[in-house]
Amino acid sequence: MLFENLQNSFYNVPDNLIVHKSFYPSYSKASCLLIDGHTSPDGANALDQSKIMSLKKSFSELLERRNLLLGGYGNQDKLVPSWNLVTDAVELLPYSSTVYQATGENPSDTTGTATHKNSSAAIEIAVMEILEKNALFLFWYGKIGKRIHVDESIIALEIFQHLKEQNNSIDLYCNMSFNSLFVVFVVLKKTNSIIYTGIGTSYCISKAIKKALEETYLLKWHKESNNIIAEDYFNTIVEPGNISIKNDYLSEFEKLPFLGPEVFKEYKKPDPKSFFPEWLSDLHIIFLRNSIYPSLKCIKVFSSELYNHVPLKKYIILKRKVNLQTINIDEKSFNVIPECIFI
Repeated sequence: MLFENLQNSFYNVPDNLIVHKSFYPSYSKASCLLIDGHTSPDGANALDQSKIMSLKKSFSELLERRNLLLGGYGNQDKLVPSWNLVTDAVELLPYSSTVYQATGENPSDTTGTATHKNSSAAIEIAVMEILEKNALFLFWYGKIGKRIHVDESIIALEIFQHLKEQNNSIDLYCNMSFNSLFVVFVVLKKTNSIIYTGIGTSYCISKAIKKALEETYLLKWHKESNNIIAEDYFNTIVEPGNISIKNDYLSEFEKLPFLGPEVFKEYKKPDPKSFFPEWLSDLHIIFLRNSIYPSLKCIKVFSSELYNHVPLKKYIILKRKVNLQTINIDEKSFNVIPECIFI
C-alpha cells in the first residue's frame, strides 16, 4: 500500500492505482488450533502471476500448517495407517510421526506436506518437498552442488528483473543428489549485505529456477513488510560478525563447478519413485485430518531415514541415514559450519 496524508491523518491507498505489478503476493489467515497446549500456525504467504492462484496457494499452505497439528487418522492405539511408497505396502506409524515434533528422534515441521484437489498431485508435491529439504542439507553442510551460469534466458525472466533492481547480486546453485530432481538455490545480496534466499524444485531445471526466484521474491517481500509493520525497518541492527561468517562460508561455494548446458532441455514428467536413492527403504504417505476444507486432500510425507524438517542445526541428527550414506559429516566438522541461511 502507498500512504497519503490528508489533514494530518494517514490513509491507505491501493498501490495498484499507481504501480503495475506482474507478481501478486498474498496472505491467508484463519483461527489457530489449540491442542494439548500447542497452537497451530494461523497464516501463510504465496506468490503468483495470477491473483486467484496466489490466494489458492496461500490458502493451501495455511491448511497444511494448521492440519499438521491435527495429524493423521489414528486408531484407538494411536497408530496411523500409511502407505510406504518405497515398498508399496500399508504400514502403521505412531501418531507422533504425523504431527509437529520439536524434540525426540524424529523432529518434524511442515516439510513434506502438500494440499491439492488431486491426491496424486499432492503426493508428488509432498515427496519433492521432503527431498528438497534433504538436498538443502547436502548442499549447505556438504557443498554438494554446482553453480548455474546466469545466461540470457534467466536474465530475461521478469521475476529475475524484479530481484535485480537496486544493484542486487544474484547467485544460483543446483543440487542433483536425488537423481533427476533439480533443486535450485538462489542467494540475493543487497549492497548493505542483507541476504535473501529461495529454493525451487522440479524435474525440469528451468521450472526449478523460476520457482526459486519466485520464493526469493516472496520471502524478501514478507521480511521487508514485517519490518515496516513492526516499525523497525530503519532501526534494524545488522550483526556484522554473523553476516561476515556467513558471507565467508558462502564464498566457498564460488569454487563449485558450473552446471553443464546439457541439463537445459525438455523432460518428460517422471515417476516420483525415480528420485529415490537406492539406500532409501521407507517414505510414508499419510492423509492428515482436514476440518476446514475436507474436499482438498492434505498429505504428509514422513521418513525415518530422511530429515523431516528444514536443516536447522539444533534439529539435525547426524546418525540419520541420509547423512551416513552421503556426505557422512562428523560432529566436529558440523559444529564449525554456520547456520543454514535457506530457512
